[in-house]
Amino acid sequence: PNRAVISSRNVPVIDAARLLDLPLLSFVNRADAETTLAWYGGEELRAECDATLHGAARASPPEERATLLEGKIRFTYIDTGVFLVRAADLRSPHTNVQVSGGRDELFHVRLSTTRIAEPLDLIGGFSPPVADLVKRAADIREMTGRLDFDGDVRIQSSSDIEYSGSIEIRDGHWRSYKADTLSARAFF
Repeated sequence: PNRAVISSRNVPVIDAARLLDLPLLSFVNRADAETTLAWYGGEELRAECDATLHGAARASPPEERATLLEGKIRFTYIDTGVFLVRAADLRSPHTNVQVSGGRDELFHVRLSTTRIAEPLDLIGGFSPPVADLVKRAADIREMTGRLDFDGDVRIQSSSDIEYSGSIEIRDGHWRSYKADTLSARAFF
């Protein structure tokens, strides 16, 4: 295989996404990264990356996509659309995302948030179905309460994402729906 090792500091995420042809990942946040690109004679491109995401200083206007989430993430991206998060620890004042056990195409996620828009925007950055859901039901970003996810995720491509695990909502409110406490096992 051919290899290139790239060290970058303070690069906007949107610029790195252009390199990997991920047009939905359009955050203006900056990141530091150590990335190894490998390709096989014009065939499969594989990016192995250890990155530190710098959170935005404040919430951004809608036309400037930024996230308050910051922290470390280790992932592999294959140009077939497979996105494997090996490990992550991302935090903001509203959200905590822990990812572990990334092997094959399955990884474990623990996500806790009081602002569902943060994880939806992040996931929508590489998943057209999630981005489409947020576009069709934009008010889903305004859901209030505490939401906790604890389960396994598999990303086969940008349009083939699976979640299997628990969901818990406390003091939830969306549209006319309210839930003091709701716990469920989910697969989607």
